[in-house]
Amino acid sequence: MNYKISPLNNNERQIDFELTASEMKIFVDQALENLAKDLEINGFRKGKVPKEIAEKHLEASKIWEEAAILAIKKNYNDILEKENLKVIDRPQITITKLAPENDFSFKAKVTVLPEIILPDNYKKLAQEILKKDIESEVTDEEIQEVLAWFQSLKSQLKELDRPAQKGDILEIDFQTFCENIPLEGGSGQNHRFVLGSNHFLAGFEEQLINARKGEIKKFSLEAPPDWPVSHLRGKKLDFEVKIKLVAEKALPAIDDQLAQQIGAFKNLEELKNKIRADLSQAKRAKAEEKNKIEFLDRVSEKITLDLPTVLIEAEVNKMIEEFKNSLIYEGLDYETYLKSLNKTEAELKNEFRPEAEKRIKYAMILEAIADANDIMVSETEIESALKNEMIKRDQTSQIDSQDLRSYIKGRLRYDKVFKFLMN
Repeated sequence: MNYKISPLNNNERQIDFELTASEMKIFVDQALENLAKDLEINGFRKGKVPKEIAEKHLEASKIWEEAAILAIKKNYNDILEKENLKVIDRPQITITKLAPENDFSFKAKVTVLPEIILPDNYKKLAQEILKKDIESEVTDEEIQEVLAWFQSLKSQLKELDRPAQKGDILEIDFQTFCENIPLEGGSGQNHRFVLGSNHFLAGFEEQLINARKGEIKKFSLEAPPDWPVSHLRGKKLDFEVKIKLVAEKALPAIDDQLAQQIGAFKNLEELKNKIRADLSQAKRAKAEEKNKIEFLDRVSEKITLDLPTVLIEAEVNKMIEEFKNSLIYEGLDYETYLKSLNKTEAELKNEFRPEAEKRIKYAMILEAIADANDIMVSETEIESALKNEMIKRDQTSQIDSQDLRSYIKGRLRYDKVFKFLMN
C-alpha cells in the first residue's frame, strides 16, 4: 500500500491511499466470507455456503463494496498508528477508484490535534509551583463543624404541640391556583422543609408562622416579575396549605456514644483524631490541585494554540452532559432548570466555552509532557485500576466500558506526569 499525507487548512490533513489489486485480494476474500454468512441457498445451511458457490450468487459490485469498507478501516487505522496522527473527528472518506480486479484508492480528510511546543523552562516552573509549602493544619473549629454535622445526621424529629415558629420542620400538602385553575407543577404532598429557609415563593413561609398541625391555611401572593413561568408574572396566585407536621430536631449529645454510632470508634477523642486526619488530607489534596492548575495556567500563557472548532464543541457537549448528570443527581430536570434561568442551551454552551478551551489546553499540555518524556501506562495498570473502579461503582459486569477505560488511562498517565515533574 502507498499513501501520502498532505496538510490542508489549519489542523486539517488529507491522507491519500492506494492499494494494488493483489493487495485488495485479502479484503475481497474476507468480504466474500462475510457476505456468504447471510446467504440462504437450497442444499446448504445458512452460514455454511462455500465461497465458490456464494460468489456465483453475489453481485461483484456488492463484494467489492464490502471489500472497500474492510480495506479502508484496516489501512486507515494502521496509518494513524504508524504516523502517530492524533485525529479528533470522524474521517471524511472519499473513494476515488473502485473496480473489480483493479487498483483501489481512497482519501481521508481529518482534523488532527494542533502541535504544542512546550516552553524550555516548564520543568523548572513545575518545581517552583508544585513543590510549594502546603498548609494543611486543621483548627478545632473545623473539627467542631464536622461533629455538628454528625450530630444533625443522628438527630431525630420531635413532634411539637405548639404553633410553628421559624426554624421548625414542617410537613405540608399544598395546591396552587391561578384564577381558580390548579397550576401544573404547583402542588405537593408530604413536602418537608425548615420554616424560614426561603424554600418557597417570597411571603409563602411567613403565612405558615403560628400555624398548627391539622390546620388548613388559605392565602394569596403575587408572582414576582422574574417568575420562571412568564405568563404568570405579576398575577395573583392562590394557595391552599394543610399542615401535617410541626417538629424540631432533637440533637444527641456530642460524646463517646455519638462517636460509636458514627463508626468503629472507641470514644469521641478517636473520632476527633480521624476527622482531623481526613480534613488535613483533604486540605493537602485541594492545595496540591490548586498548584497543578497554577502550573498548567502558567504553561498555557507561554504557548500559542489554535484549537479546532470540532474539538471545542466536543468538549462543550461533554460538559453539558456532565451538567445534566449533576442535575439528575440533585433531583432536578435540565429543561426546567434552563427555563428557571431564562436561558437556552445555546447560551449555556457559550458560557461553558471558555472553560472547555481551558480544559482542552490542560489535557494537551499534559499529553505533550508525557510524550516528550516517554511516560506510558501499561495494560496491567489500566486493568487493575479499571477493576477497582468497577468494584467501587458496583458494576463489575461492565468492565469492558471503553469510555471508562480511556478515562482511567488518561488519569493514570496524568498522575505519572505530575509525579515526574515533582522529582
